[in-house]
Amino acid sequence: MDIDFLKKVRLFQKLSDRQLNLIRALIVEEEIPKDIIIIKEGEVGRYLYIVKAGKVKVVKQFDEDIFLLTELSEGDFFGELSLIDDYLTSATVITEEDSEFIKIKADDFLALTRIDSGLSSAIWEALARCLSDRIRKTSEIVRNYYGLSKALCENEEFRMLFTSWNFGEKKSK
Repeated sequence: MDIDFLKKVRLFQKLSDRQLNLIRALIVEEEIPKDIIIIKEGEVGRYLYIVKAGKVKVVKQFDEDIFLLTELSEGDFFGELSLIDDYLTSATVITEEDSEFIKIKADDFLALTRIDSGLSSAIWEALARCLSDRIRKTSEIVRNYYGLSKALCENEEFRMLFTSWNFGEKKSK
């Protein structure tokens, strides 16, 4: 694993070369073909994944509907919540093309943060900033869906137009 790649990963940008080498010692590289589930919603997360090459989609299932939360590509990471708690995963991650990943076992990662306080501080700060950004984006999505839901409930003309546009239903005259 090239240390220069790790320097580009937002989670590791403030780490020294010595600290990056400690991280590098924990890394397992993995190639995964297109359309493979890497993390399944509702299972225990055990790894932090970083996309080395390729692309994944993060989806959430509601009943029979699948909702795209985001797409991630080179340098992006997922599975970070497994570093924080033992809760079940909240979304499914699927490869959109043949992809390469580096992954780090959560237990090994946490053990490393306990022995190097500088590394720990830099990583937790970066993780907090990333999670903060993701929460802001999620809040924007919720705001948009709230506005759409409100318009659908309160405005019959909008509801008819929306239904026709999204489901191809023709308004009978």
